[in-house]
Amino acid sequence: MGTSALRRSLATLFALVATSAMYVLGPYDVAHGTGLHFGDHEWLALCMPVLLLALSGGLVHGRSFGSQLLARAVWWSNLVLGGLILTFSNSSDRHVALFLLGGSAAALLAAGKQRLDAASASFAPVAFRGTLTAILVMALADVQSLVLFGVLSMGKSCCGRHLYGYAFLAVAALLGVALLGLFRLRVWGLALTVLANLGLIAVMLVVDGALPAGIRGAYIVSAVVQLAVMVPLVRALVRGRSTAA
Repeated sequence: MGTSALRRSLATLFALVATSAMYVLGPYDVAHGTGLHFGDHEWLALCMPVLLLALSGGLVHGRSFGSQLLARAVWWSNLVLGGLILTFSNSSDRHVALFLLGGSAAALLAAGKQRLDAASASFAPVAFRGTLTAILVMALADVQSLVLFGVLSMGKSCCGRHLYGYAFLAVAALLGVALLGLFRLRVWGLALTVLANLGLIAVMLVVDGALPAGIRGAYIVSAVVQLAVMVPLVRALVRGRSTAA
């Protein structure tokens, strides 16, 4: 087995460690700790990140840029989630969150940049490939968690919480469309990514109480970082168009 194959196999192993931790933190705790039954709305919603983590262990072996991108986005999302639980939670689940964080971080380190430079008919930028890849990974991670929190919030009718769910899903949908354009290197994709991140900041500032402060803060930081990373891209685009004119 070559070094590259060994590193991908290690990434798969660490992804499975994170998957087990996510199952304990999500579906297992909901079904056994809160009295809900398997198949209930909240339990099914929490199965999504578990399945994505399990899927990421296989995606890292794919040859396409898209599969590698999605695997990293899943790991990044769960690394942040594990870190937030460790930082802000006082529950007994903190030791499980350590496995989620550690497994996700180890998977990212083991995979490294392997196959992220894979040739793609849709994604072949002549410059800023690393910057675009970072934006795509971070934004994809946000989309995953926004869909999860959106679905969970829609099941809560008290205090208008279900409306927050629609807001989360709306931002996730906007960000998803923006990423499709950005992946295809369209100018409108970049513009829509900027708009979606501004919308994410606005929603997180408005929905006080809908999510823990730490999670809302993490979303705001993620959006600000993405906007900051996009500045050189926008500047280069503007200068290029000015030169052409």
